[in-house]
Amino acid sequence: MKQRICRRYELQLPVLYSWTDETGAMHQAGGFTRNISTQGIYIVSTQLPPRGADLSLQATLPPLEEAANVIPLQASGRVLRIEGRGFALTSDFGLWGEAEFEPEARATGVVLAK
Repeated sequence: MKQRICRRYELQLPVLYSWTDETGAMHQAGGFTRNISTQGIYIVSTQLPPRGADLSLQATLPPLEEAANVIPLQASGRVLRIEGRGFALTSDFGLWGEAEFEPEARATGVVLAK
């Protein structure tokens, strides 16, 4: 059995994702994350992309404090497997509209604002 090298965080966040199929048609769907790690995301949805599809997705973390703003996440990845009503993908995380990140934040996989 393969051991995981990353900790998974059980987070149920709404996500929107899109992919382009082999004919060039764009598909969009939504769902909820089941868990997130620094190397991947598992998403539950009624519309599943094909295995191997390259996805772009958008999610929002809730604010860390009552008066704080939500934390927008943007990720891209490739669908690794499909299981029942969900799928797993490898991912790269980033903040919308941010070009530079703190090196310590980049190492965590989830990039937060400076």
